[in-house]
Amino acid sequence: MTIQMLTPYSLGRYTIPAGVVVGLFDAATEAGLIAAKQAIATAAAANWIVPVDNPQPATLTEAQVEQTQALVSGARNQSLATAAGAFGLGASANGSTSNQTLIRQHQALGPYYGYRLVYANKGIAQTITLAKAGGAATDQQVSNTLGSVASVTFGGATTVVEAAGSGAAADGVPAFTLSDWIMQPSVARTDFPTEQPLLQTLTHYAGTYTQMLTSATMATELLAAPGYRVGGRQRPGDEVTTVSASQPLPAGTSLIPYGVQFLYEQTWTVVADIGDSRIRGQISSTTTTGYRSQAERVSALARAAGLRWTPISTAVTGQGHDASYQTGLALVTALQPTYLLIPALSVNDSMTAANMQASFARCMALVEHCRRNNVTPVLLTVPPRDSYSGAELAILQAQNNRILALRGQLLVADFAGIVCDTTGYIAAAYDSGDGVHINEAGTAAGAAAVYAAMA
Repeated sequence: MTIQMLTPYSLGRYTIPAGVVVGLFDAATEAGLIAAKQAIATAAAANWIVPVDNPQPATLTEAQVEQTQALVSGARNQSLATAAGAFGLGASANGSTSNQTLIRQHQALGPYYGYRLVYANKGIAQTITLAKAGGAATDQQVSNTLGSVASVTFGGATTVVEAAGSGAAADGVPAFTLSDWIMQPSVARTDFPTEQPLLQTLTHYAGTYTQMLTSATMATELLAAPGYRVGGRQRPGDEVTTVSASQPLPAGTSLIPYGVQFLYEQTWTVVADIGDSRIRGQISSTTTTGYRSQAERVSALARAAGLRWTPISTAVTGQGHDASYQTGLALVTALQPTYLLIPALSVNDSMTAANMQASFARCMALVEHCRRNNVTPVLLTVPPRDSYSGAELAILQAQNNRILALRGQLLVADFAGIVCDTTGYIAAAYDSGDGVHINEAGTAAGAAAVYAAMA
């Protein structure tokens, strides 16, 4: 495997020229690319490869930073630098790939003095052998030469078997694998001195995997997006350095690695979310752009107020409440965010009294799990589908009222109360048009209510 190097264009910025393929190649193609000096591979045991060049503007707008920068755990002065996108299966294509090495470059929130890698396997009933991992602080966003590569270990071992996820399809639940802490400090940037430090991560997978993920449309969109960073904004199924039909990602894996936790001197706050497409930020059944989760939006509001908040989003389109609950348990145990946004229910479940009773019980169990892990839970009421009968609407409203009754004991945000009209259904001004999702204005208004409940 190799990744073709791109050509630098104009004043230190990098673009992807028309016709250039950024992706994975078979052995014969790889040899040809190397001979043509279009790619580089080393003779190292794990066959580490050079990272792909990326579009790199000198500065980002606040919105772009919020979309592409890090996830943070402030209680322990750590941050998780990765995409804020959801876990999920995405599209898949038949194929097999073996002994793959992935390189990813992450931007931290500031100077760091250590880090650990975080992996999330959502491949159902499929373990993954991670044969070798490494990290290298680098002074440039685009660098053909790795810095000093530190070996990353897992309980002292250089090889680890990532546990399989559970569930199925949208209801899959990830299994987290965390490395040991690696005390390797950041280095100053030489390309853009005002930008934050970088870390290159290397992950080598042994064995052959089939049903590789692909999402050409999403990957193309990412590569063309202003302010793109490696490990930047990502949605299910994306592998940002390629748009090929065969990728080194076992089916269901969202990011490899999912993220990097950095050790900082400053304390940051993270707000995480779980849930379905409406929490994830999908604003219609046909939306292909603009996903911005409740965690991202709340974090953006805090940052606008001068606070150090950043998001983790694990909401997945089509997910039921039980899968969101299971994901919340795993996320809180592994990463311990400062806040966790917990929807009262999912409209992907049948609107029956029994289902709502089970959803309420899950909410309370997750609240207790958060408290045991020093995480602050925030409960959210949920608007109905337009297609609900009067009886179904009454069941949903009863569930929301049970959650609202907990005000004073827990942090509760009345999201439904903001986006619904006096009939109890989604207000016309906030309906995306499909009768299920909330439009951009409604999603933003709901996030403001959530932030107000937390402030």
